Amino acid sequence: MNLPFLAALTSQAPHWKPPSWSGILLLWAVVLVCLGLLWLAISRLRSWMNKIQKERSLRDWQEREKYIRRGTAEHPVIGSYSFSEDTRSGESTWRSEYHSTVLGYAFAVCSYCIGPTPAQVERLQEVERRLPEIIAAIPPPPKNDGRGQSFTNHHSSVALISSVTIGSALGLGISMVYEPDPGNSYHLSPEVSITPDWRISAQWVV
Repeated sequence: MNLPFLAALTSQAPHWKPPSWSGILLLWAVVLVCLGLLWLAISRLRSWMNKIQKERSLRDWQEREKYIRRGTAEHPVIGSYSFSEDTRSGESTWRSEYHSTVLGYAFAVCSYCIGPTPAQVERLQEVERRLPEIIAAIPPPPKNDGRGQSFTNHHSSVALISSVTIGSALGLGISMVYEPDPGNSYHLSPEVSITPDWRISAQWVV
């Protein structure tokens, strides 16, 4: 083995030197600048995608609106109601703020057709007649609404109808409120479901 030659070659090899602090700081500066540019690019891309999504949603809404027919009409029992109809699919809804002379207050009524049918009106009148039966089916409010609040004045409150949704098969969904209002502290209210053959179920929901 030629030891003198290896010694000479080793002596001529460059020696590693640790980077200076200025070099380290420069490297970190370059990394931070790259991260900043990457974050800016991602933000711009996200903003652009959101803009595209909004424009697409707007175009879809405008396209749907071309086929929606809206209007208002009068019904001898329901009174004034509004309706909308999709002329492509044939789907339609009507809605009214129904002033009940039987109950003495107004509540919202809606259903899935172009206007109130005789069967729907009869169903609504049945709700007015049988309201005590509906209220009796509502269970007592939970002692805790899930947020640590209780309905303290339940026994002195009166249940009122807030809204009635009449299904296509004459099933009913009824939202109830209480007067006097329990206030914002209690976050539950009763929801009543009635099947076409008048089976009542009720629960307290948010």
